[in-house]
Amino acid sequence: MKKPLLLAGCFAILSLVFVVYGQTTASQEQSSGSASSVRSAQRAILDQYCVTCHSEKAKAAGADSARKLTLDNLDLALIGENAQVWERVVRKLRAGLMPPAGIRRPQPAAYNALVVWLENELDRNAVLHLPPPGLHRLNRTEYANAIRDLVALEIDAAKLLPSDDSTHGFDNMAGTLAMSPTLLEAYVSAAGRIARLAIPTEGDATPVQAAYRVPEDTSQDYHIEGLPFGTRGGMLIQHEFPADGDYTFRVVPISKGNMGNTNPFGEITGEKLEILLDGERLALLNFGGGGGFGERRPPLEVRAPVEAGLHTVGVTFLATNYAPVLDLNEHFLRSTIETGGLPGFTFFPHVGSVRIEGPYNASRAENTPSRQKIFVCRPANARDETACAQKTISTLVTRAFRRPASAGDVAELMGFYESGRKNGSFDRGIQMALQRILADPRFIYRIETEPAGLHAGQTYRISDIELASRLSFFLWSTSPDDELINIASQGKLKDPAVLEQQVRRMLADPRSEALAINFAGQWLNLRGMQSVDDISGL
Repeated sequence: MKKPLLLAGCFAILSLVFVVYGQTTASQEQSSGSASSVRSAQRAILDQYCVTCHSEKAKAAGADSARKLTLDNLDLALIGENAQVWERVVRKLRAGLMPPAGIRRPQPAAYNALVVWLENELDRNAVLHLPPPGLHRLNRTEYANAIRDLVALEIDAAKLLPSDDSTHGFDNMAGTLAMSPTLLEAYVSAAGRIARLAIPTEGDATPVQAAYRVPEDTSQDYHIEGLPFGTRGGMLIQHEFPADGDYTFRVVPISKGNMGNTNPFGEITGEKLEILLDGERLALLNFGGGGGFGERRPPLEVRAPVEAGLHTVGVTFLATNYAPVLDLNEHFLRSTIETGGLPGFTFFPHVGSVRIEGPYNASRAENTPSRQKIFVCRPANARDETACAQKTISTLVTRAFRRPASAGDVAELMGFYESGRKNGSFDRGIQMALQRILADPRFIYRIETEPAGLHAGQTYRISDIELASRLSFFLWSTSPDDELINIASQGKLKDPAVLEQQVRRMLADPRSEALAINFAGQWLNLRGMQSVDDISGL
């Protein structure tokens, strides 16, 4: 989407936001005398045209109409207490079913005025009895974006958290973003993992293995999006490397599988397997293909030094073999070859999985984007550690909780810092505090506090801090940045001129693309395009 179109669409939506935010009340309350006279007029119409058949007296006489509904004992000043009865009345009147055919009716103007008045009274009383909206939990998209802006770390929230429920096609409705024991456990686990990735310490550099398997319904006979042109098949991976060090990249091809044969699948010889890191070639390996039963082949692997952080790993075959082959003219099905090849068919080799092991010979990364984002200071000596830790934690709390940090916030988290520092380094202490912040409800939820003494149905103006959070999650699908929090904490965001200036600044920021991607993607169901099969190879 081009930027001018995005800006125009956003301003059209935001114009509604400004109108709603700027209103103190939708309309002035009717005076008690005026409301009473209107009720009296409507009661007179009901008594004249409806109560004759719908009354306690008619019910006692055995009238079927009164057995179903009586109106003479209902107070029009208390419509909300009998909402279901009056909703039945409105439905009958709107359908023109009452009074029945052949029975005298009021004039059309009076008839319509009664219906409109009943509907308005029902709506007004419904507002007074609205259920609380509940706490607004961050959905997976908002959570991933908030982590990105807090610790400069790109995460795949789908691998850390279960999917979100949706209402009317949207996954950011507070009513459906509930919390379950399983989800709570996932948030706590994700907090620990993210904190270790953002601030790896000596104990976090233990070599581990991560395995990525090619989806079974992915065809590897054609080019994979994101990999270099002139290649075929394979997979593209986003992997977070926890520390500087050496890592082993091992490719496991799909084996023939029949009769215990573990040879790679694919009869075509002379294939070249390319392993890439951030688009740059790490190795070009020979893939023989074919082979006799029981023949052992050298592993398809390479070891290379990698800096800590998020990197893209690609594995693919060079598309150098253009000889005609007889292949299945449909999407690749792994079960076809894992149970043995088909006579008369020739297949390209296929990547089954990619395994990344490490780090080996690890060293602590000092200049990662995460460290630059988190550490606003570095202690020169042991005496400076406490003051620096307080400053770092205060900055993290302000960004994570989307409001200025209080002394109580910092004091609470300093306990976690001291626990980590006692058993490790300064960085370990900050890592423990960060883990606690990421598991805190004040980060996971968008909490808004109602003013004291508020009555049901009473309107009120939200605080500048709450407005900043709403604005940021609406336009960016993430937490407000430092500038927006600073302006809101000074009480300036309620100024229409300042608010407009901030909105224009935020729309000019690349993060505003989230409005088009997330809102329009769900509104128009564009996300569903990802589930459409690629038929380019047919």
